[in-house]
This record gives sequence, structure tokens and C-alpha cells, in this order.
Amino acid sequence: SVAQDIDQEILKKLKSLFKGNPTDCAVSNVIPALIKLLCRETASQKKLLMSSMLVTLFQKISTDFPEYFSQRLDILQSASEQILKCSLTDETVLGAYGQCAEKILMDSVQETTQDVSKITAIVADIAQLPTKSVSESLRKSIAQVLGRRLRALEQTNDDVSQEVPHLLSIVARLN
Repeated sequence: SVAQDIDQEILKKLKSLFKGNPTDCAVSNVIPALIKLLCRETASQKKLLMSSMLVTLFQKISTDFPEYFSQRLDILQSASEQILKCSLTDETVLGAYGQCAEKILMDSVQETTQDVSKITAIVADIAQLPTKSVSESLRKSIAQVLGRRLRALEQTNDDVSQEVPHLLSIVARLN
């Protein structure tokens, strides 16, 4: 059956995720593993199953567990990397990923978060996705997040010369 074909380990982790403890570090491996499987899979039935699992996971991460902000960022970052690595084209999954990213990025505006480099990395990954995969509202969220980051950089006197061009190049790619 399909269930047996998907690595038993992943299924176990998925079950624990749906019960819901995102601090379980296994969770952050589940999504990239599923994305990888989805990219390799040829049977449409299995593709559909993995696709719907991923959509559910992204929805869960974007709405549940607001108190685990940092873990949600980790999960999103590992998903972003894997989506780019295997050039995922599944529009449904990319859409769910985009909504999840949008929600978490907007949460990051409220958070006084130290996870700045993670947020920048996620945004840089999103900027490399095919333009049609990045919704208008996701672009707006990114603009807010980057605007806030640039303002924060202005207030610190650290050597920010490295980060600013990087942020500006992301903005340019998204426009």
C-alpha cells in the first residue's frame, strides 16, 4: 500500500506531528523529507497523498503553536531549502507553503525575535522561487519584514554593510 511505501519512520513522525508537538525536532525533518519524496515520485496517487499531507502540515504550522515561534521558523527554513533544492513545481504545495511563510513572516513582525538571519534566509529562498509561485500578499509581507529589518539596522551601529546589499538584492528579485 501507499502507506508502506512512504518510509515508516516518516509516517510515525507525521502522526506525532498531527497530535502536535512542534518542539519535537523530528518534525522539522518531516517536511523536507516529504518534499523530496514528492519531487521524486511518479505515481499520481502517491503524489496526491504527499501533496495533501504537506498542505495539512503547512496549515498546521502556520496556525498552531504560536508560542513556538523559533521552531516554526526552523521548519519553514528547512522547507524553503528543500523546495529550492529539488525545484518543486506542485502548485498546491507551493501555495500552502506561501501562505505558511506569509503567516510566519507576519508573526515575525510582532515578535522581538533574534532569529533575524533565519528570516532573511527564508526570504532569500522565497525570492528564488518562480515569480508565479509568490503571491501578492506574500510579497507585501516580505516588504514589511524587510522594511522593518532595514529600520532596525539603521538603529544599531553594528557593521551592517554586509547585510544591506543582501536585503536590497532580495527586494530587487521580488519586484
